[in-house]
Amino acid sequence: MAPYPWQLFWTFTSTGRTHPEAVEKRWRYVISQINRKLFGNHWQRRGMGLKWLLGIERHKSWNPHAHGLLFADGVDLTDPRVFRYSEWKEFADNTGGFTWLEPVRVSDNVLAYVTKYVLKDGDVFVSPVFGIADQGELLAAANRRRIA
Repeated sequence: MAPYPWQLFWTFTSTGRTHPEAVEKRWRYVISQINRKLFGNHWQRRGMGLKWLLGIERHKSWNPHAHGLLFADGVDLTDPRVFRYSEWKEFADNTGGFTWLEPVRVSDNVLAYVTKYVLKDGDVFVSPVFGIADQGELLAAANRRRIA
């Protein structure tokens, strides 16, 4: 995942005890709405959409907490004329928790932070656009990259 031009780092935190699956569904809903806004209603049929990586862990309080990375081919998500941080942060906050959204400054550092959940007791989810279905495949891909 390191060679991808990650543009945004987004943290999702739940306000109460819930299942990590609820955080994943919340994430997918927000991403779906952004895709619809950026690429139109039929973005999936046209093979378009945001590419993302999401790591979920539980805090000491056992409330789920997630970190995600995003980028889009041919779309500058750091341009406020294209992607308004405050609008999407407010939208995501209203889905059941609070979020923090910022541009990626050092891609390798952020990627390491998110993918550490593969090694911890967390879960990692990858955008279907990458063609990697689960964390086992992500680990295998990471191992192949390390060996090469």
